[in-house]
Amino acid sequence: MRLGLRGKLVAAAALVMLLAFAAIFFFTVRTEVREMMVREVHAGGREVVQTATARLPARQMPFDERFLIIVLGVGTVAIGGMLLLAGRIVRPIQALTRAMASATTTRVAVRSNDEVGDLARSFNALVDRLERSERDRQQLISDVAHELRTPLTNIRAAVESLQDGVDAPTPAALASVHDEVLLLQRLVADLHELSLADTAPLTLEIGIADICTEATNAVAAFAERFAARRIELRVEPDANVPQVACDRRRVRQVMHNLLANALRYTGEGGSVIVRIAREDAVVRVSVCDDGVGFPSHEAEAIFERFYRVDPSRSRETGGSGLGLAIARQLIEAQGGTIGALAAEPRGAIVWFTLAIA
Repeated sequence: MRLGLRGKLVAAAALVMLLAFAAIFFFTVRTEVREMMVREVHAGGREVVQTATARLPARQMPFDERFLIIVLGVGTVAIGGMLLLAGRIVRPIQALTRAMASATTTRVAVRSNDEVGDLARSFNALVDRLERSERDRQQLISDVAHELRTPLTNIRAAVESLQDGVDAPTPAALASVHDEVLLLQRLVADLHELSLADTAPLTLEIGIADICTEATNAVAAFAERFAARRIELRVEPDANVPQVACDRRRVRQVMHNLLANALRYTGEGGSVIVRIAREDAVVRVSVCDDGVGFPSHEAEAIFERFYRVDPSRSRETGGSGLGLAIARQLIEAQGGTIGALAAEPRGAIVWFTLAIA
């Protein structure tokens, strides 16, 4: 039979009582050696006094009953106290067991400030994390389904129009279908990138890199796309910017995501500036645009998956809503930080830092 915590405490109390009664038994049955004076009268009237010893049982001696009462009282109090202590310990643990066995996210009451209370608080914190994780999972499924539905609907409509002869298979019609397929491909690739970062640590090749060179190369790769929309794009590095410790391939991916995001939300005739400067022990890279921007209170939200300042506009320009979320994962994996600021009077500044090599 399994002996629970309450049973162990009761057994300990019983042992204390057993020892107490053993002591009482010892004092009540033991014998005591006493020295006695014996007087003997011999013939002729001469009296002789001699000493002798005798072993008398203790029950024939005076016994202080108050001792027995004290022992019994102490034992009773000890057992009562241990039972009360057992109840205070076992009840919270039983509540935890019931909560863990239930299918719902039940929390337990914290009634003490000891180890059992710490256990209850840790359990409640775990329940909170599980609830957030479940909400995030459900939101991700909903967002993915929503993002997949739009391009698939467009592809289906275009293909059915071609099948019914409503539209001819012209290069323009096929290009439209091709664009929707590319959008799906980018979405799947971004989701795969995020899943890799969530399930296992990213594989990084940390080395020493010139961040100014990396930013200049990224800007050069986007120059044609920015020019097609008549958006000014330039790099403004400070003098003597030190090298940084980073994974060059991952940094290029981050720069690509930030520039693509700036291109998406900057209108024709606007400008995007990449500023690079040293700040204490890090180098800060800021991508500044004068586009639509975002509300200042949503500076953290823009790094969430599928966040959109303008959902319809982003979908038209082919954004998956995952670029900044991926950028955050890549920067934080390299020990850097990333954030955003709402620019005045309009626009946005998305920045990240990397440690100086």
